[in-house]
Amino acid sequence: MTDYIKILENELTTILLKNLEKLRLPAAVDVARLTIKKYFENLKY
Repeated sequence: MTDYIKILENELTTILLKNLEKLRLPAAVDVARLTIKKYFENLKY
């Protein structure tokens, strides 16, 4: 199960970051990355 969650986390992060980078908002990219990471960390428990 953990492998599927990690794959989903990576895919979601990649898609979101590509879209945010188009907007040229580096702070938004960092916040999004941390938010996704925290969400999936909480999901595992």
